[in-house]
Order: sequence, then C-alpha cells, then structure tokens
Amino acid sequence: MSDLTPETQKHLAQVLQAARAVSRALERAFSVDALDGVGELALSQYRALHERASTLLPDDFFITSLKPPQPLPDQPERRVVAQVQVLVAQLAEYLEGTMPFPSAPNRPPRPPMPPIPPIPPMPPVTPPRVTPPNVSAPKIKIKVDDESFEMDADDLRDQADQLRDLGRDIQEQVMNLTRNTLRRAMDAFDFREASGARLRGANLAGKDMTDADFGEADLSGANLAGATLEQATLTDANLRGANLSGARLAAADLTDARADSANFEGAVLTQATLTDATLRGANLTRAQAPDADLTDADLSGANLTEAVLSNATLHDATLRGANLTRAQLDNADLTDAELNGAVLDGASLVNASLRDADLSRASLTNAALGNADLESANLSGANLTGADLRGANVTDATWNGATLPDGARFRKASDLEKFGVHGWDE
Repeated sequence: MSDLTPETQKHLAQVLQAARAVSRALERAFSVDALDGVGELALSQYRALHERASTLLPDDFFITSLKPPQPLPDQPERRVVAQVQVLVAQLAEYLEGTMPFPSAPNRPPRPPMPPIPPIPPMPPVTPPRVTPPNVSAPKIKIKVDDESFEMDADDLRDQADQLRDLGRDIQEQVMNLTRNTLRRAMDAFDFREASGARLRGANLAGKDMTDADFGEADLSGANLAGATLEQATLTDANLRGANLSGARLAAADLTDARADSANFEGAVLTQATLTDATLRGANLTRAQAPDADLTDADLSGANLTEAVLSNATLHDATLRGANLTRAQLDNADLTDAELNGAVLDGASLVNASLRDADLSRASLTNAALGNADLESANLSGANLTGADLRGANVTDATWNGATLPDGARFRKASDLEKFGVHGWDE
C-alpha cells in the first residue's frame, strides 16, 4: 500500500484507531460478562468500520473477505459478540501491519556512554550458627464453668484435628442418610399426581413412570435417561436442559412443553404430541418419532440427525437451521414449515408434503424427494445436488439461485423437466 495518498493514509489511520477502540471495548465486555444488548451494537459498529475500509481500499481482497456476519435468528448474544471481536481484531492487525507509517525525523547520534568499571565481588559471609533452645510446647489455660486447667498446645491441636475428622465423618453419614431418604421417597412417590411438582435436577433415570402426570412440572436439568414415560402428561412442563436420552415417551403429551437444549438422543416418541412445544437447540439424534404431532413446534437449531419422523405432522413447524441429515421424513406433513437454512443432506422425504414450505438456503444434497409435494415451496438458494426429484410436484415453486440435482444453477423452468418432476410448466 505504498502508493496510498496522504489523505487516504490519514483516513485509514482513523479507521485503525476506531477498530482498536471497538476491540478493547469488546474485550472489557467479555471480561465482566456484560454482553446483554452488545451484539447488535458491536455488529453495527463493525459494519461501519468495514464499509469505510472497503471504500478506502476497494481492491483489497483481504478487506473484502472480512465482511460482517449475518447472525441467525435467536443466535446467542455471546456468539455474535465473539464473531465481531475476531473480525475487528483481524481488521486492526491487518491495517497495523500494512500501513506505511512515517518514519521518525533524523536526529544527530548520541555520544557513546563511558564504560562502567566492573564491581568487585563481595566477600562470602558465613552466618553465625545459632543453637535453638530446648523450648517445650506452650501451655494454654482453659476455663470451663468455674474450673480452670492447662493443656499443651500440641495436645490441643491433636484434639482439634480429631474433632475435624469426626465432623467430616458425621457430615458424610448425614449425606448418606439424606440420599437414602430421598431415594426411598422417590420410590414411594406417586408420579400419577405430580402435576406442578418441582423436580428441578432430580435423578429419575430408568424409572417406570407410565401414565405419570407432570403437567406444569419443573423438570429442568432433571435426569430422565432411560425412563419410561409412555402415555405420560407433560403439558406445559419445563424440560429445559433435561436428559431424556433413551427415554420411552410413546403416546406422551408434551403440548406446550419447554424443552430447549434438552437431550432426546435415541428417545422413543412414537405417536407423541408435541404441539406448540419449544425444542430450540435440542438433541434429537436418532430419536424415534413416527406418527408424532409437532404442529407449530419450534425446533430451531435442533439436531435431528438420523431421526425417524415418518408420517409425522410438522405443519407450521419451525426448523430454521436445524440439522436433519439422513433423517427419515417419508409421508411427513411439512406444509408451511420453516426450513430455511436447514440441513437435509441424505434425508428421505418420499411422498412428503412440503407445500408452501420455506426451504430457502436449505441443503438437500442427495436427498430423496420422490413424489414429494413441493407446490408453492420456496427453494431460493437451496442446494439440491444429487437429489432425487422424480415424480415431485413443483407447481409454482420458487427456484431463484437454487442448485439443481446435476449441479447446475437454475435459470428457467424448463431446466427442471429432465429431473422427472411435474408442474414445472404450469
């Protein structure tokens, strides 16, 4: 950048100073964990910095590559701030290392310093030997009621140590008794009448709670791994962060349940009802949920890798950014579902209804969409490389910027004819 005009160098120096200030401010925000509301402000400031740097250096490829991120809805504030912090630090370091700062003016050389004479070594000092006197342990006078007596300090320390050990033993025995009491209480608990119960963090792993009533119960952070909750009522229950891996929830009612970040890995949810449930960021890897009802459920950012959702109802469900890699969705109803940015690589959607669904920017590489109903679906920017579309209905579907099964970009409706779809010319 040696050919920059002095005016451009001046403006770049201002951008560098502002970038350093933003970087220091974000570091302080992280150090005190004060990030609420910072993400949007930091992103706005970085956009202004990047726009100014790009204007001053329009042909610089690195400046261009540092474009501001586009945060997903519901993305955590901490993640947005972290992204901006990395970008603004890179921008500042790049400008710092490449700007041709002016060199210091020439000054006459200073005269050399006169040599310093060596300091003679100090003679060794031998410390005098001190023989410790034979001192016995001090006596401590103790008064109890009207009687006084003396004890050696060492004896008193020994007795204090014994009391501490005794205290630890008693504490451990109390804890064991408490655990045993709680275990017996949970064994005798009637889960059929647990509506509204506060069981936050409770350990209910492996328990048989068939037909249990946990309506409006607080089970956040609870351990329900391997538990049996078939036909259980969990309407409006709080299951945030709960562990339900391997749990059996066939025909359970989770209407309006809040299960954000919960772990349902390998859980059985056959014919379960999850209408209006929130499962943002939940783990449903290899979950078995055929014929389940997830109408209006929010699964934004959830992991449904290899989940089985055949014949499931996901009408109006929100699956923005969800991972449905190799998921089984044959005959599923995804009408009006939000799948923008979702990953459905290798997923099977044979005979599935995706009418009016939003699949913009979704990844459907090698997906099976045979006989699927994609009428009026939005596939703008979607990637369908290697997808099977034979027999699919694509009437009034939107394909702007989509990548077709043969890897080519969509240009006109007739491009779809060779993939065996129908409705492309309507």
